[in-house]
Amino acid sequence: MVTCLILQKEKYIILGTNSPKNGLAKCPQCNAGQLMIIRSPATKKRFIGCSNYNNGCTASSPLLQKATIRRTKKLCDTCFWPLILYRYSRKQKWTEQCANIRCTTRKTIA
Repeated sequence: MVTCLILQKEKYIILGTNSPKNGLAKCPQCNAGQLMIIRSPATKKRFIGCSNYNNGCTASSPLLQKATIRRTKKLCDTCFWPLILYRYSRKQKWTEQCANIRCTTRKTIA
């Protein structure tokens, strides 16, 4: 069950399952927008991006495409991006990781 909110000109779809309408966390780059899980209809890929993109914020990071992703309310101590939980199958344990691909703690934390 996925609820979608379509942005201007239907370029991107904000996924409502794991990304609330108010965002995952405050954007650490512009401090004005919210980081959200977004899916591009053209490439069908998920990524985290800032809701303030139209005003020039370029904060974005790709997500794991085949994994099940859950958000956490914790932030990374280094870059202040949200930490996410992911797993590829039901038999695997949930693994916690920083959502920012450029973070120095990108290796799995848990």
